[in-house]
Amino acid sequence: MQNDREWATLCGEILQRPGLAEDPRFRSNTDRVDNNTELTAILEEAFADLGADRVSGMLDRAGIADPGGPRRTGGSAVGVLAA
Repeated sequence: MQNDREWATLCGEILQRPGLAEDPRFRSNTDRVDNNTELTAILEEAFADLGADRVSGMLDRAGIADPGGPRRTGGSAVGVLAA
């Protein structure tokens, strides 16, 4: 995620978990980096049944930058979260 707008969009439109954007563990980019293990687990669960191409398409349609493309983590597609 490049900014908090993209994070909020990911949470609300893609994950269907809008409250996650305001979770104190993930509210800012620094918070997301500090809690990367927990966040990665959430994203892996959400994207477990989706391929990298599908996740990339979802990010594109939501207007979320995907500078490195989806990356594989534990066999699932997880969008790039780097600042």
